[in-house]
Amino acid sequence: MRVPAILAITLLFQSLAGCAAPEPKVIEPAEDIAEVIDPFLKALRSGNQTEAESLISSAATDELAKQFAADHKLLAAAAPLTPRFILEQPDLGVERDSNETTLVYAARKDGKWTSATIRLNRYRDEPYEIEYWRITNAAPQPVVFSTNEQKAFKEIMPGMVWVLIGTGLLGLLFVGGLIWLVRRRPHLVNPEAEAEQRAAAVSTREEEQI
Repeated sequence: MRVPAILAITLLFQSLAGCAAPEPKVIEPAEDIAEVIDPFLKALRSGNQTEAESLISSAATDELAKQFAADHKLLAAAAPLTPRFILEQPDLGVERDSNETTLVYAARKDGKWTSATIRLNRYRDEPYEIEYWRITNAAPQPVVFSTNEQKAFKEIMPGMVWVLIGTGLLGLLFVGGLIWLVRRRPHLVNPEAEAEQRAAAVSTREEEQI
């Protein structure tokens, strides 16, 4: 699976890009997505928790109650956020029961970024609902992995760690064995050339028979 390698490369580029990356352009999401996210961010910004709760899934209500005050404080001090990045599920030609979309909204005020990463899900033809959001003062970064890919990476990561540890131990054992052979049994690694042996020349002389 290529997920871990891609993730490592992505994290590296994101850390490097944060230093001098150009401001990402404003994009235009689909109308049925914007009509959920825009009121949600507006409700957080204005402090209307009831309105914000009406736009999220029932499973996220506890999370809203925990972080509403902190989110309101961040958005109230920021300029209105605009959409910058979007990640949609790829079209595999099969009908799904749900459709997941993740967007990154951001704005910069007085040189300071405020970003919101928001994941929505829609079951069949029902309206979108917000399942996850995170608001920070970090610069906006593109979303690379869907939720399923992140879950797959978390599941295989422990196994990969043990594979890497095992591979490293085997490598150390091999190097240690090679060093032992060189020191204790050098003739097995670099055998000396055997001295060339020649058969002694024997000369015979037939005596003249009288």
